[in-house]
Amino acid sequence: MAGVSNIGTDRNWTGHLFGQANWYAFGKLAWNPDANSADIAEEWIKLTFGQKPMVVSKIEEMMLDSHEAAVDYMTPLGLHHIMGRSHHYGPGPWVMGGRADWTAPLPSSRQLGNRV
Repeated sequence: MAGVSNIGTDRNWTGHLFGQANWYAFGKLAWNPDANSADIAEEWIKLTFGQKPMVVSKIEEMMLDSHEAAVDYMTPLGLHHIMGRSHHYGPGPWVMGGRADWTAPLPSSRQLGNRV
């Protein structure tokens, strides 16, 4: 099993709680590759935010739908790696330099067919 970790210099390593959720899920899946993502999310939410059913259900819904939200956000512009440089808090589609396939310039409105 392999994973990419984007820890930084923040006191809590990731700069935000949901970044920590990724670490938690990685550890759980390393221990048990057959673990269910909804079960992992629910466990992390309860450990992080408490046991209130309404809080757990709302955050779990947000977390379990987050993959599609990320795909919908990045894919239409062909920007798969839109973070700024020296941090991963993006977005930074205007950032130039580094690997050419990671820092594609932001398309103009002409290239997008005036859809912006």
